[in-house]
Formats: sequence, structure tokens, C-alpha cells
Amino acid sequence: MKEEWNNITVGILLLLLAVVVYFLVIPSQVYQMGESGLSPRFFPQATTIAIGVCSFFLILSNFKKLKKSNKELKFHFSLVDRRDLKVLVAVGALFMFIFIFEKLGFLVASIATLIPLIRFFGEKRYLLNISISVGVSAFVFYFFEHALKIVLH
Repeated sequence: MKEEWNNITVGILLLLLAVVVYFLVIPSQVYQMGESGLSPRFFPQATTIAIGVCSFFLILSNFKKLKKSNKELKFHFSLVDRRDLKVLVAVGALFMFIFIFEKLGFLVASIATLIPLIRFFGEKRYLLNISISVGVSAFVFYFFEHALKIVLH
């Protein structure tokens, strides 16, 4: 029963996010070009609509599961479950990456984010942790800069 309520909560949050992105973010951030061909807003809007529809069906299917189980529809909410802590730490690390990336660039941000993240998820050997962080960051940087010709400074 708790899983259904968690799914309903996530569905509601995703539905709200889709509405905000569709009506506020896309119109203010993606500029409308001429009327020839597909608009630059087409793919962001299509993706946002798909997220909204999927989240609606997630909410609906989990309400049906709760009704079928013939249990009371008591709302169960816990602020942070131990299983959810890893997700929250990963999301926090992504926000940290974005902040550092704006100030110091991709290489420093990715290394500074990966080292504590790998440590948190269980790798205790510092040398291996640093080697993985530097190696993966350097490979991704090189791949984007040279193979894809996308600047990551």
C-alpha cells in the first residue's frame, strides 16, 4: 500500500512539473521561429505532454490498485525513507554539479561531484575512487570535445 501512495505522490509531482514546464518554461525559454517546418518548441512540448500523460496514468493505475486491495484509502507519507536517501543524495549531487559547473567548468565539477558520490555509494578505496572520477571525467570531456565537437568549458 505504501508503494502505491509513493507512486501517486511521484505521479502528482511529475504532472505538476509537466504543467509548469509546458506553460511557463517552454514559452519563456524556447523562442518561436518562422512558420516553416517544425517549431523549435515541438520536441520539448511533445516530451512534456508525454510525461504528463504517463504521470496521469501512473496516478490512475495506482488509485485502481488501492481500490482493488479493499483497504482504506489512508494517505501515508513519510518525509524520507532510508531507501529514498540514496536518491536524494544523487539529486543533491547533481545540483552541486550544476553549481560547480557554472563556476569552474566540466572537468572540475565532474571530479568534485563523482568523488563524494562514489564514496557515499560504498567505494572505500580512495585511490580507486579518485582514479575512476578522473578517468571517467577525462574520457567524457575528451569524447564531447573531440568526437562530438561540443564545447564543455
